[in-house]
Amino acid sequence: MNNPLVTIIVVPRERYQFARESLESLYENTTFLFDLVYVDNNSPAKLRRYLEIQAEVKGFKLISSDRYLSPNQARNLGLAHVSSKYVLFVDNDVIFAPNWLTPLIGCAEATEATVVGSLVCQYQPFHEIVHCAGGEYMTA
Repeated sequence: MNNPLVTIIVVPRERYQFARESLESLYENTTFLFDLVYVDNNSPAKLRRYLEIQAEVKGFKLISSDRYLSPNQARNLGLAHVSSKYVLFVDNDVIFAPNWLTPLIGCAEATEATVVGSLVCQYQPFHEIVHCAGGEYMTA
């Protein structure tokens, strides 16, 4: 049995329109071994059925809620199912670039950082308009 170094937790924000495309791009563009915990916050029935099928086919943990949860409530719900060294939180509308996870884990391993982050783009066309690049995290 494999023990991935990272668990990805997907949570919805305020929309579901890119959820299917996001999940497909996650699997298409991630070569690094990972576990997936997907928190479904009372999504529309069609999307819920899709997620149930994908969870069975791809073998990820699907946690369903019959009420809407805030993003942090959903993250905490997913976090209870993590046993890996690293955890990565992403929203259900993220479209992943090829090989996106390997450099993040490499950075965390090389620097022994507590938190690492990636370049975040927004809007379409995908991966062209920068939303967030870099920053500093301070501890209290």
